[in-house]
Formats: sequence, C-alpha cells, structure tokens
Amino acid sequence: MLTVISGLLAKSGNKLLDFSADCRQLAEWRASKRQLLDDYAQYQTAIAGMDKPPTETIQETCTTLRAEGDKILSNQMPDIKKRVEAALKNTKMGQASFLGVLAEDTNVCYTGLLQQIHTEANTDKTQVTVFAITIVKNRSIFVYRFAVYTGSDSIDAALVKLKSDAAALRAAN
Repeated sequence: MLTVISGLLAKSGNKLLDFSADCRQLAEWRASKRQLLDDYAQYQTAIAGMDKPPTETIQETCTTLRAEGDKILSNQMPDIKKRVEAALKNTKMGQASFLGVLAEDTNVCYTGLLQQIHTEANTDKTQVTVFAITIVKNRSIFVYRFAVYTGSDSIDAALVKLKSDAAALRAAN
C-alpha cells in the first residue's frame, strides 16, 4: 500500500513522508478481515519545494484557499454543515467538492474535501478528506486525514483528529 501511494503521489508532485492508520482497522486489514482502511492519515510535502522555504505564510495560504473555495462554492455559506450538504448534492461519483477553509490558527490552515469514490473493494463510499498545511523546519508539510462521511459530525470528528495530528507533528519537530 505504501509503495502504491508513494508512486501515485510522486506522479502528482508530492512525496509521502509518513502514513498512519487507526490501529484496530490496521490490524483487521492486515488479517484480511477488512478490505479497506477508512480512517488514516498521510504526511506529504511537495517535491519541488523540498529544498526551498515556503513562498507563502500560513495566513496567505488560507487566504488563497478561501478565494478558491469561494470560486468553487459560489454561494458563500459561512456554516460548514450547510457547505457539506450543498457539496453532497453537487458531487458526482469520482468527483470532489472543496469545503473551504474549516479552521485556521497561526501555524496551520485546515481545509476539506468531500468525495464520492468507487473503492478497490468494488463499493461506493463518501469520503471526507480534511487536510492541514503547516510549516515545519522551514518546509511546507501537508497532513491529510481520511474518513468515511457518515454525516456532518464526521467532518467535525476528522477535523479534531487532524488538529491532533498537526499538533503532534509540530511538537515532534
């Protein structure tokens, strides 16, 4: 799985730095009791930027993402739950809807996507992807958290986990 993901990310211009998964799900997956991992995180960086400091601050990155989100979600809705519901209605299989900036602090910008995907297990699912952009040791790092969308609370839960992941990364470095 790591080899496949690393290869796919490299083709898109990113390098996989680390991967983590819910321990119970990982044990079930390794024992072939589960076909898919539904709750996992990835840590990535842009290959082109690995040897250079970031060109934008976190605040500038969030501003840029808000502008893109505004283009994608033409009727600006400040309420995340309403944005999620609107995204679900407009997202077709294989497509992603940008949920906009979900949170921001001095060191991290948090955004999200909602996707309707057809899995390698030949099932369909709605996946929430929340991700953080942060700077660690003067390098841009992207932290992704993937989870199954089961309702608007799943976005909040994924965001809580993502904030914990990003804080742990920053504390360790």
